[in-house]
Amino acid sequence: MTDPGEEWRADVDPFVDRLRDFYVSGRFPLDYSAESLRHLESAFVDRFVPGADPSFTESVVAYLGETLRRLSGGEWEWDTQADVPVVVPGTHVGPGVIVPTLLMGQAVQTRAGTIFTEVADRLPALPSQPAAPERPGSVHPLLADWLADRAAKWSDWAADTGHTWDFSVDSLDALEALVLRRTPTLADFTAPTNADFVQGAAWYLGEVGRRHRATTWQYHEDPLGYELSGDAWANTPYISQPGPDAHSLIPLSTLRVAVKTATPGTTRTRFAWLTA
Repeated sequence: MTDPGEEWRADVDPFVDRLRDFYVSGRFPLDYSAESLRHLESAFVDRFVPGADPSFTESVVAYLGETLRRLSGGEWEWDTQADVPVVVPGTHVGPGVIVPTLLMGQAVQTRAGTIFTEVADRLPALPSQPAAPERPGSVHPLLADWLADRAAKWSDWAADTGHTWDFSVDSLDALEALVLRRTPTLADFTAPTNADFVQGAAWYLGEVGRRHRATTWQYHEDPLGYELSGDAWANTPYISQPGPDAHSLIPLSTLRVAVKTATPGTTRTRFAWLTA
């Protein structure tokens, strides 16, 4: 059985991306600051209609909780009794949990506009932390091995799909349809028996970005892992454009969101914000 907490932690980054791409669209920065929560609460209260857009609600849960997790030095956990994600703050905060869905309910009920920021402002300062490892500029050996392995397996992967792949942007619709057909559920997507297929699909998506959006493959290793460092980009290949205003994309997470939402065109939509 899939661990709901593990599944949620893997989904947080894609859900935040969805909030940024589809719901916020540059109206305010999602920089995980207490100030961003003030804007988020206003946008949430204005838009929220019970049951009307669960993807929006889910995205707000992810960003609100992730911001409070980072500010509190805590971890995501899953409340099995309430069946909701919760944040367990760091030990310097003291006992207790933060329940994003509860805060969102209070925000809608009171319309005070300060529920989210009041929680953030009450959190004590984080203890001194060692600097996060820098992303290396050269090709990481694990990335080099992964790229070589995927290139060597490409012909067999393509032949197994029965489709002719031309590495065009238009082919991403066919890629998404194939992934949804082969791995229609998240359990299928993460199953070890489908790992080679999923990795091949992620490599193809990244290669389309490399050839048409001037991206390069990147990888940085973080021995602490996401739960401790909060870096969702670590330990997985991603593509990135150069320059301060450019964008990045994690192919594996993009395909995971497509399976999670089961919405045709999700992959092309997320790919589109890579600048041409």
